[in-house]
Amino acid sequence: MPRRSLFLLITAVALGSGCPRQQPTPPAAIPKPTAEEVKERLAKEFAVVYLILPKTDAPKSDNLLDELKPLLDEQANTRMETTGSGYLRQVNLAPVKDVEALGMKQKLGRVLAYDPAKRALLIEQGVAPGTRETWKDAAYLDRQVTARKARWGLEGKVRTVSKEHPGDQVVCVRIRGDFLKDDKHFLLGVADLRPKLAALLYGPADKRSVYGMEIRDGEMATVIAPVKDLEALTKKIDFADVLFYDTEHNVVILEVPGKVASKK
Repeated sequence: MPRRSLFLLITAVALGSGCPRQQPTPPAAIPKPTAEEVKERLAKEFAVVYLILPKTDAPKSDNLLDELKPLLDEQANTRMETTGSGYLRQVNLAPVKDVEALGMKQKLGRVLAYDPAKRALLIEQGVAPGTRETWKDAAYLDRQVTARKARWGLEGKVRTVSKEHPGDQVVCVRIRGDFLKDDKHFLLGVADLRPKLAALLYGPADKRSVYGMEIRDGEMATVIAPVKDLEALTKKIDFADVLFYDTEHNVVILEVPGKVASKK
């Protein structure tokens, strides 16, 4: 019998005799992350983009999320939330592992500042991108965001008051304090604070505006005018602590101690 035929016969006999075949080892199944695990991961990979919109009569950010989503590290299990009004929007988005890289590749506008600790970028929309060396630090970002957020929800009131006073003499005021925690003390606080704010203004009493005192984001918000010198005005305040003021954006943030505004 030829040698090749003998080999085939022996192989056939071996196979037919029940010798077990070696089966390939299936790949280990990758466990699907739970909803809680996805939530925890996204919390660690959240980035914050503050976007300064172009100065127009009706600022819009309709396509903002569509423009930012392609920059995320993946397109499934994503989170994107937008807040803000006027000329500043805040977008929380995830997953973003490298916020600095996102700032370099985004096409929305120019990065003005970067805060690595807060994983935050400040971007001016519609302005040609600059180099990484032009980015300012966390202190600049924090000041700009604080000042611009103080105007959230007040732009309409600013326009109304600006019909009676020069725009550069109109100031947005935010007031914090325990008196805001219930309606009774809030009303007492309004009655007490309105004349005190008016007393800080200049010009005839009937031309001084303290407009629209209401609660916004847990704070009292109002617009006052006319203010010739905001820094000088803050030095005259004796009924509250001045937490922050900014002469570029004409805003001031105060805190009133106690349940009801001080009776000084």
